[in-house]
Amino acid sequence: MTRPVGPKRATSWDVARASGFSRSTVNEILNGRGDRFPEATRARVLKAVDDLSYAPSPAARGLRTGQGSTVVVLVPAGTLPPAFQDSIVELQAVVSARGFHVLVQFGVADMDTIVSDLRKLAPVAIVNYNVLAPDAAAQLRQTGAVVVPDSGASEVDEFDAYVGATLVRALVERAGRRRLLFARPDGAPDYSSGMGRFRGASRAAQELGLSHPELVEIPLEPGAAAEVLEPVLEKRPPVAIACQVDVVALAVLAACRQLKVSVPEQAAIIGVDATPEGQLWFPRLTTLRIDQADVGRGLGANLLGAIDRVEPGPSAAGFPQLRLVEGDTA
Repeated sequence: MTRPVGPKRATSWDVARASGFSRSTVNEILNGRGDRFPEATRARVLKAVDDLSYAPSPAARGLRTGQGSTVVVLVPAGTLPPAFQDSIVELQAVVSARGFHVLVQFGVADMDTIVSDLRKLAPVAIVNYNVLAPDAAAQLRQTGAVVVPDSGASEVDEFDAYVGATLVRALVERAGRRRLLFARPDGAPDYSSGMGRFRGASRAAQELGLSHPELVEIPLEPGAAAEVLEPVLEKRPPVAIACQVDVVALAVLAACRQLKVSVPEQAAIIGVDATPEGQLWFPRLTTLRIDQADVGRGLGANLLGAIDRVEPGPSAAGFPQLRLVEGDTA
């Protein structure tokens, strides 16, 4: 039986022939060591890469570097929004098309153990969903692994600040200028986005000429949430409450019902994640939906660019889209 023959995959030899340079020159440029070559040389090599749709073989890279084709996706342990898996699915689709294999790992251990385990695994790349501290990410880069986002947690933190600022602006547009609260889960070990979103909310409040938002930690239980909120709500109504995530907003709504605080007249509330539970509640929760699929595609593109070393390094590809889901709480 004759085996079907598919299109031949371009090799670095093909890039060398097309560009007119030696294979060693091509490899130096593609492996991020092209600074010593003229700009025109680098441009011709990269044009040949584009023309041939050349992509380095993960298997060949593993033989050369001692690293395999595994991409580890590090996600926070604890509660994650239901749509978070859309980010992982899209990321996996992007990198799997290039022959890499995705392994999802929860950050359940201490930082030293996580770094030690990853060193043993020797992945080609690590996608850091706000698990690795900057120094831990730097240690892993020294092994030759690519870590995205490039700046450790800072790109994620800036996105969270953007989300927090959007929460405040949406509240002002819908409820007017009120005393501003920012609600996060009590203790918040499973919600690492909190302080980044609080900083963004504070920044937006300053830009809008509002007083600095008051940070309130809300227990995720109606009775306890009511105990925390009662003295806060009595100070000076009405209030606008920006909630870090939908589950906090639901705890706030349950507390308001128990305290007989009218929503949105006395307390305007907005959450993040657009969870089904928030849309089943009455009054229906006003919330922000993050395009998690866009998050995954952006991280996948950054990761491949960093692995190929055809760009200076991974960088934020613009913030994912935020969409307001209209409800009745703001």
